[in-house]
Amino acid sequence: MAVILAGCHSAPVLISERSTHAAYRPVFFSTPECIAYDKTLIATITRGWDDLLNGPTIPKQPDGKVVVSFELHSDGSINGFRIIKSTVDDMFTQLCVTAISSHTPFSQWPDSMPGLVKANRRQITLTFSYPEPKVTAN
Repeated sequence: MAVILAGCHSAPVLISERSTHAAYRPVFFSTPECIAYDKTLIATITRGWDDLLNGPTIPKQPDGKVVVSFELHSDGSINGFRIIKSTVDDMFTQLCVTAISSHTPFSQWPDSMPGLVKANRRQITLTFSYPEPKVTAN
């Protein structure tokens, strides 16, 4: 079972966003609709990763981490995948990207989210940990 911690102000959820400036700062969304959006996003990625890891052709999981960054747009589309760090082989690195990309587009943002983010996109960074499947937002 994979666990993703990311998203909103309510614990244990934290998603990070990179603004159009170089500064990096966490974004906390406290509106119920934003919390619900982030929980759904995280649940979708978690299910996708669980399904991939439980596939019949997946070998024993290595020890290590993969840090993936991507842009999530207000229409639910994503782009700009970057592997920030990987200490596992290419196959397990690609499983992390596939867990995200195979479920797009995600839902359109709630009406209040663009005003809170002050942009029409969010930079999301997730850390996938092996062998105990766990994903955390940076």
